[in-house]
Amino acid sequence: MIKKLMAAAFLILGMLFSTGVFATERAEQAWEWIDSGAVVIDVRTPQEFNGGHLDNAVNIPVADLSRADLSFVDKDEQIVVYCRSGNRSGNAKQILLTKGYKHVHNGGGLQMMLSVNQLSSSE
Repeated sequence: MIKKLMAAAFLILGMLFSTGVFATERAEQAWEWIDSGAVVIDVRTPQEFNGGHLDNAVNIPVADLSRADLSFVDKDEQIVVYCRSGNRSGNAKQILLTKGYKHVHNGGGLQMMLSVNQLSSSE
């Protein structure tokens, strides 16, 4: 019984650690794209957007994305989408890929992106 509990604990810790590492890498990749001129789309609600967002981000809530006018974005441009946690931006990425956009990156959550950017700018 104790061995099973310890194995479960290690599994959970491993999942938590790998998720954090993945989120950091995802945010770092997003900043590389943004620094290269990617279009940035915040897929949170307008209320969330008004509470703070990345510079130059366009607010298109994920619920509106499939019917939004995206004529300002070329299908070959890089696009970074983000939200609060990475879930809605994951859905947004799939919507954009379905619409024919070729280079879409899920940047994950806003706070992770901000913390990664602060770390890299202080180095």
